[in-house]
Amino acid sequence: MTFHMTQIAHPEYNPGGDELSENCGPTSLAMGLGRLGLAPPPLPALPTGRTCAAWLSLDCRVQDRIDAARYAMFSDSLGRSLNTEKDGVEWIASGPSKALRKHQSLINLDDLRRGAANSGALAIPLTSLRDVGRALGHNHPVLLIGDPAASGAYGPRLGVYYRGGHVILAVAYEGGFRVHDPLCLTGPAWVSCAEISAFCGARIFGEQLGLALCAAS
Repeated sequence: MTFHMTQIAHPEYNPGGDELSENCGPTSLAMGLGRLGLAPPPLPALPTGRTCAAWLSLDCRVQDRIDAARYAMFSDSLGRSLNTEKDGVEWIASGPSKALRKHQSLINLDDLRRGAANSGALAIPLTSLRDVGRALGHNHPVLLIGDPAASGAYGPRLGVYYRGGHVILAVAYEGGFRVHDPLCLTGPAWVSCAEISAFCGARIFGEQLGLALCAAS
């Protein structure tokens, strides 16, 4: 199950979402987990009694799934927060002003790996676009890290003008890459190998271009 999500409010892709956030990592992770039929554990502040089937369904509010992915990145295997400044939960209890501050915090590869592990997935490091293509060929969604505004990257063509480290989800490779960019307001898109090479060429995390996701069992 994969469907497009945006890290900011959008009438179709994230109704009622944040007006501004740095949630590209949590949003991409939530989409990648959905591709595997997985979801991050429900937030502690969500109403009790929500069934697993309901939580995995497309009817679940998009922002809930994004917030849950962020919390999974900053909690342990027992669901206890490891970083109250970044876990985003205070938004649930204290209102959107706190959400803006906490959802503005950036993430790294270790955070993505932890979020995947806490959601029942393995995150396998990739260091080349050839590795990315192979992972996609085995139906493993890939979290890619780069800069959409880098020279030759896809950002301006798709209306994504953010400059700096950014996380997207790649789901297919057929002479180009099918990607979900959390800042793309027009949905998933095909981008060329050259555009992805330019995006990943920013080398935000050194040799690692991203993480392939697969179910842990």
